[in-house]
Amino acid sequence: MSKRRVKMYQVVLLLFLSRAFTIISYNSKQGSSFGATTALIGVLLGFALMLLIFLPGYYFIRRNSLQGEMSDLSMCAAKAVGKGAAVVDVFYFLFFAAGAGYTVANFELFITTAIYPQASHFLVVFLLILAACYGVFMGIESLSRTAIIVFAVFLISMGFIIFSLLPQMDWVNLKMPFWSGLQEGTTALFGGMMDSVGQSMELAALFFLMPHIIGKIGKGMVAWDAMFTAQLILVSVFIVGVLGQLGITQPFPFYTLASVAEISIFQRLDALHVSIW
Repeated sequence: MSKRRVKMYQVVLLLFLSRAFTIISYNSKQGSSFGATTALIGVLLGFALMLLIFLPGYYFIRRNSLQGEMSDLSMCAAKAVGKGAAVVDVFYFLFFAAGAGYTVANFELFITTAIYPQASHFLVVFLLILAACYGVFMGIESLSRTAIIVFAVFLISMGFIIFSLLPQMDWVNLKMPFWSGLQEGTTALFGGMMDSVGQSMELAALFFLMPHIIGKIGKGMVAWDAMFTAQLILVSVFIVGVLGQLGITQPFPFYTLASVAEISIFQRLDALHVSIW
């Protein structure tokens, strides 16, 4: 059976959309740093930290791969430590299972809290898992082609939302970094780094997909890191600038932000969220 291959730019779009869902479905109850001005510095530091985390794994895979062909982390571990590589496989399974469970729970909470409060929790979870299974059946090539269309729709919708919110932007809400003191500022700084790095399970997926990627993986990693960092900063700035203190405490602040936009077609992002997932 021939190995399924996908171009690096398509992988970048897939990973970006995965991370974008986490950003736009952020629940302020999960943490207090999102949107804080000081945390934006932490997000920038998180950009650099992601690259530092990526480099050792990338170097390990390249060193233990056959010449001219990339392997994934599990294959390289098998070559380096033999049967002990089973630990890596078990870790991969547990990590992705936990990530999938968290994603389903977060999506279910978002749908039944912000969009359809009367919806059946079981039905939402069932349909989501059914869609995920269909995606697995279709394969990485089909998903990567679909990502191009979804990314275009997502980019256009984000552009319209941001453009419509510019007149409502109050720059006074964007206070100077560390304005609340060193202790709270440090907490926000660390929180910004965790918002950037702590929920980026896509990095592990990238290590897993390496044998199937055509193109420069290092450049693709930098592009993905820069894209989701820029989106996180942009969304944070507009949440604070438009919603003020409400944006920090409001559950699912991006959805509230989109509802404030004066373009009716973008006040309901249900289909967009489902497509991104």
